[in-house]
Amino acid sequence: MTEKATNANRINFYEEKKWIKAYWFKTRRNINFSENQMLAQWNTWWKGDFDSSSGQMFQDTFTWIKQIVRTMSKAEIKVKRHEVADSSSMPPYIKQLAVRKGYCVKKCSTKRHQYKVSG
Repeated sequence: MTEKATNANRINFYEEKKWIKAYWFKTRRNINFSENQMLAQWNTWWKGDFDSSSGQMFQDTFTWIKQIVRTMSKAEIKVKRHEVADSSSMPPYIKQLAVRKGYCVKKCSTKRHQYKVSG
């Protein structure tokens, strides 16, 4: 397994997060964002995914998001974001286990909460 694949597996919902960030920058009409701006915004929402902007995985992600924001429309990005979202239902035993332990678990709606991860 390559280093990039290992790092991508370490970040939960990596593909979905990339599309969320692309959509966020596109809705802000900010196509000239910097690496530092993206790292700060990413870490505000998902702390611990990237340690710094100098890593290869971050550089690849930054380049990919920058390209998507420049070339795709807001509607196209939104459709792609929904395609990668986890749309499977939550297993009933997870809900039952959570209730027994005093928790409430639910999945996030990607239509109402465009900037939140679905899982």
